[in-house]
Amino acid sequence: MIIEEYAKILRQAELEYEDNKKFIMVLKKVKAKNLDREINMLHDRAFEEIDCLKCGNCCRTVPAIIQKKDIETMAKRFHCRPIVWEKEYTTLDEDDDRVMAQCPCPFIADDNYCMYYEDKPKYCRDYPYTDKTRLRNYLRETMENTKVCPAVYKIIGWLKEAISNGTLY
Repeated sequence: MIIEEYAKILRQAELEYEDNKKFIMVLKKVKAKNLDREINMLHDRAFEEIDCLKCGNCCRTVPAIIQKKDIETMAKRFHCRPIVWEKEYTTLDEDDDRVMAQCPCPFIADDNYCMYYEDKPKYCRDYPYTDKTRLRNYLRETMENTKVCPAVYKIIGWLKEAISNGTLY
């Protein structure tokens, strides 16, 4: 389960969500390369402070997007055909993305470990995407993730500081 410190951060993220959405317009003015570099650096800083295993909120609140390769991998793990695993564990969402049918994820243990960590879907491995490039194209999703991931909330807070200090342009 999520520790109280992280739950408090997420409550604050809910309160600041509308302001953070407006902050997207400020970030769109930052050079893409500079924005990627800054967010990537802040990603590393955030995950020095935030321990995913003391949170697990993403696994409990966001249905993971599942790709064909993920289905094949998990089907092997479950010793079944991919179509069987797909029907048992996935569904289509409103965007026609194949996602986990259950939320929280049925494979998250009480201690926030993934029972199939070595085979977890790409979506799960890459979340919250703040170590990727072309992040300007995903600012809306990043702001949504402030309500899910304490690390993303911290990253956005530090970006606000960098903008106000004039160190990010």
